Amino acid sequence: MKDNIIGFAIFRLRTENNMHQKKLGEILGFNQNTISDWERGRTEPSLDVVKELSKIFDVSYEELLEG
Repeated sequence: MKDNIIGFAIFRLRTENNMHQKKLGEILGFNQNTISDWERGRTEPSLDVVKELSKIFDVSYEELLEG
């Protein structure tokens, strides 16, 4: 399994912003299980979702994709 850089970044940003997986899922239109899967490295969000995440957390794409 490859490194889960984006999953760790999502987890870090979400928790730093005191946001639950359910709330992030609601904002993005996904369920809590999808957010959990991303954070655990089971699946990865699409590039369109990465763009949305960067807006939500006010970070660059690089911070999400490179840690």
